[in-house]
Parts: sequence; C-alpha cells; structure tokens
Amino acid sequence: MTRFIFGSCCLFVLLQNTLIAEPWIDTRNNWLRADIETLSDAGIITVPITTYPLMWSGIIRDIDNTNIENVAARYKDVFWRVKKAGKVALSKTEVKQTRVSISSNAQEYRSFGDEARERNEISARRYNLNKTFAWNLEVTRVDEPLDGDKVRFDGSYLAFVKGNWVTSFGAIEKWWGPSWGSANLLSNNARPPVGLSLQRNYSNQSDSVFSNWLGPWTSNAFIARLDDERLIEGTKLAGVAFNFKPHQSLEIGVRATVFLDREGRTESRTDLVDNLVATGSCVSESVSEITSFECDETASSTGNSIAGFDIRWQLPTSYPLNLYASLYGEDETQLLPSKKMTQIGITSSFSLGYSSWKWFIESSDNKIAGELNRTYESNIYLAGYRHYQRPIGSNYDRDSKVISFGVLTSLNKQNRISFMFSDIELNNNSRGNVELEERSTFTPSSVFNRIKLNWLYQTKYYGDFSISINKSNRKIDEFNFLNRKYVLAIEWVYSLR
Repeated sequence: MTRFIFGSCCLFVLLQNTLIAEPWIDTRNNWLRADIETLSDAGIITVPITTYPLMWSGIIRDIDNTNIENVAARYKDVFWRVKKAGKVALSKTEVKQTRVSISSNAQEYRSFGDEARERNEISARRYNLNKTFAWNLEVTRVDEPLDGDKVRFDGSYLAFVKGNWVTSFGAIEKWWGPSWGSANLLSNNARPPVGLSLQRNYSNQSDSVFSNWLGPWTSNAFIARLDDERLIEGTKLAGVAFNFKPHQSLEIGVRATVFLDREGRTESRTDLVDNLVATGSCVSESVSEITSFECDETASSTGNSIAGFDIRWQLPTSYPLNLYASLYGEDETQLLPSKKMTQIGITSSFSLGYSSWKWFIESSDNKIAGELNRTYESNIYLAGYRHYQRPIGSNYDRDSKVISFGVLTSLNKQNRISFMFSDIELNNNSRGNVELEERSTFTPSSVFNRIKLNWLYQTKYYGDFSISINKSNRKIDEFNFLNRKYVLAIEWVYSLR
C-alpha cells in the first residue's frame, strides 16, 4: 500500500509542467560537506550542520551576508564553491540526471558520500523546486539485489514549505550526527524507507529571553514504514532530532528513534512520546503480555528506542581543530541509556596552494560491555534495527569496534580525491548463535583492515566520472558480501539543465 501511494505521488510529479533543484543537501556529496564544515569553522556558516538532509536556506543566507573582502584567503576558494553549489541547487531550472555505476561487487560498507549500493546500477532522476514546492523523481535499476528489488524509487520525494517548516514525503536518506565513517543512530547504510518528515527551514535564533541562549537551532522529525519482510507486519520507524549552537564553536544534537506497530502496542501520539523519552511500559518475550515499567533481562522496551546526544566542538586553538563525540543508548530506563554506543573523533581542514584538504580520525564502538549480541537487537522486533537486512545505524552492524582515518581533498575545479583506512573488529561473538547470524548483515566474527580510495573528475560538458577502489586484507564472508579482497567501481553522472 505504501509503495502504491508513493508511486501515485511520483506519477503526479511527472504530470506537472509549471514547477520551477533541491532544497537541501543530501548524503551523496562528501566534498561539499567538507567545504561546509570548513566555512563553519571559519565562522562564515553559523547554522547547525550535523543533521542531513541539511537545508540550503540558512547556509545560503549566511554566505550572502558575508562580505568576500572579510574572508581569509585560505577560505575563498571554498567560499565560492559552496556559494556556487547553493545557487545552482536553488535555481529555477529543472534538472535531469543519469547515473551509471559498474562494480565488481556490491557495496558492503557505505560511508557518507557513497551512492551506489549494488553491483551494477543505472539511475535516472528529475528534480526541481519553487518557493513552496520541491520534488525529486528517481528510478534505479540494479542487478543481483540481495533483497530482490531490482527497480527502486529510493531518493524520490515531494516537499512543501509552509512558514518556516518543510514537510516531505518520500524515501530520503538521513545521516544524523557529526561522524564521517559511520553513524550509530541513522546513516545512509540501509535503503531509506518511505515516510513523512518535518524539519525547520531556517535555523533562526529564538527571540524569547528564555530560549535565545540556544543560539541558531533546528529540529527534525519523521515516521516511516519499514516495508521489508518482518515478523511484525506494519512496523514503523519514528525519530526526532533537536540541534542547537549556543556558541559558534559548539553544536549539540539531541536525538532519538523508536519502532512502532499495531501488534501489542498502540500508535498514539502519547505512545510515540513515551517511547522516545523512555517512559513507556515494557513487553516480555510474549508479545501480548504487557508488564509494568520495571524491565528485567527478558523484557524489552515497548518501542525498542535508541536515544542520546552528540556534540561538535571547535577547540580554542589557532589551528582549526574540531572534536566530535556521540553517546547513544538502546532501551533506556528513566532517561538513562541501558546499552551504550559511543563514537569519538577529531577533524580539521587546511589549504595547500590552490587545494583544500579535510581529514578526520574516528573511533566507533557499539559493543556493549558484558552483553554481546545485544546491539540493534530486540526480542520483540526480531529483524532488529535493520531495513532490508542492512543496519539502519552503524554500517558495521552490532558488536563492532572500528577506528578510521580519512582524508578528502579538492585539488582544483576538476579533481576530487578521498581516502579512508579502517581497522575493523566485526561482529564480536556472533558465531555459534544461528538465530542472530540470520539477522545480521555480516555473520562472522573477524578482524581486518580496509582501504577505500575514490577519485572524482568533473568535466564541463560530459558529466562527472569517478573511480573507487576498495581493498581488504582478507576475505571476510565466503557466502555473503565480503567475498573479494579487491572491489573496483566506475561511475558516471550526467546532468542536463
């Protein structure tokens, strides 16, 4: 039913001729994100920047309010790149785009900036906007998909602006948090479910004397139907996020997600709020048996919620250095997380000649001390925190520790290069538990290293070409994803305005 409604909306879009490209920045362009963070560190961009999709409106306003003569020389190239990208995105020109991706294997791990998922893909999209309405119709044909869906509408949406709020309906990828390699709460790893979202357009500071200390702030909320095969049919994922900058050097995000359904639990607004703030009831392993709030080891929170906070803090140093961290917990009790997942990282940017550089070092740990096989799992929602067998949060799935080092550079107008090295301790102690192995994306426990190198070449008339190479020091899974040490992918994207 959800797909039928969504397909009908896409057909409605195709019939419109009066619409006049995208109101937000999605998760596909890691070099643009690097430029935005650089301008935020320079004090040029003042709005919160750690929740994607990220609205263009506040960023463009900050840039338009900046006198180029006051921009330091090392930031001017970055400034002009972001300004140009914003003006193009918000121009009254319909865009038609084709993408072809050929790879020697499916994309087993997706980080910010990755677009292709399967071995071979061909995609076509049309998108446009005006002052009150935006749309994107995107159709992708893939080969040998694990979920059996060869034709996909992932990325398609309809969006409306009313006052300072944007309401959207579609399959929109999200990335919540300041991390780069993976995001423990919401990442672009799983296919995006179709749902309804509401987010603030401009991150204006409040005029109230009680809340103006928050500085620029934004909020996001969504509810989406998980339409893969699940034991509890009709399961929905809901989430809320609140980001604010009490100081130009500090951004704080408070976030939560929760599963909802109609079998044994209600879908009322009260139930949603109770689950997000962890004040709901508990459910024993018998789905129909509702118990008191006191949860024991055999009980699970009604909505299997994950909640917590993250920060991005520019350290008071002469060199632009940022510390970021997140702490999330599953099935929290009385507002305190009972199963903790942590991330911490440090990042910076610099210029070298005409090129700009961004680097980060990041450590992620969702292995719960003394409680293996618990992260992203639920004794109610047996498919776990996953959609089409891919983790909705960390792309490394449960009980994993990862340390990553990454570099992104814009060498000139045509050439972009990114590099990431990861030391991965994957799926601790999953082997031997047949039931959990069937749920997990990657079944074996393993320790390995992975290198990912990507080169993007942008032409003026013939589109953008990219080549990526992934290398692991060992084969991880002979029967699932990681059956090759080397993966080569070539991609071409052509836009017509």
